[in-house]
Amino acid sequence: MEDKIKLLEPIGEVLINKDDIINLLNTKTFPIFYDGFEPSGRMHIAQGLLRMQDGIFIFWIADWFGLLNNKMGGDLNKLKNIDHYFIEVRKAARMKMHNVKFLMASDEINKRPNDYSLRVLDLARKFNVVDQLFYACMQCNDIFFLEAIGQLFYQIHFRKVNMLAREYADKSTDAYKSIIMFHYMMMGLFEGLPKMAKLDLNLNIFMEDSAEDVKKIIKYAYWPTQVIKDNPVLDNTKEIIF
Repeated sequence: MEDKIKLLEPIGEVLINKDDIINLLNTKTFPIFYDGFEPSGRMHIAQGLLRMQDGIFIFWIADWFGLLNNKMGGDLNKLKNIDHYFIEVRKAARMKMHNVKFLMASDEINKRPNDYSLRVLDLARKFNVVDQLFYACMQCNDIFFLEAIGQLFYQIHFRKVNMLAREYADKSTDAYKSIIMFHYMMMGLFEGLPKMAKLDLNLNIFMEDSAEDVKKIIKYAYWPTQVIKDNPVLDNTKEIIF
């Protein structure tokens, strides 16, 4: 058990309730975990890191969420095409695919529209959600819709949405209280960028970049001498290599 916990600890910056995950590992041989993200173009190196060794892992391609946020110009067909790109990049990175599923949100929701919409409405009703927070209810509902026990890899700035899911489980009779682990967000490589972002394609390293591309980015990255804390290059090196 301790070995399993040690495998998970380097992944997450914050683990909500360690006792829950110990109980999970004791009772479930193949727990379902998922990572949800909006398709928005090329795969960043931080997204390409293999994070899960055991269990059933779902990559939830949130194309409808991307549509709401006007990703890829709001073109749903382009958003769907990114799904195939992500799968090929994962294969090229030698991900073990036998327990991995890539699910497109629009396809899966259309298979069970009543299940999805009724849960979203129930979330909104239980927490008196106004229209502008309906998006958060959709994010929260993904956990229950996928029947995921663990949502281990969501970015820490989505903490409120994830905690909403746990609070909802306390109020519901048919919702499992999921386990949540927030992963670390690597620093942006250039001064003034607090974390990795896709604001400028020239300021990031992507999974399909060549060695020359990576060298060029590193050459111009912010790398203060004799400074360890808040040093972007050292931070990225630690997370990717070590």
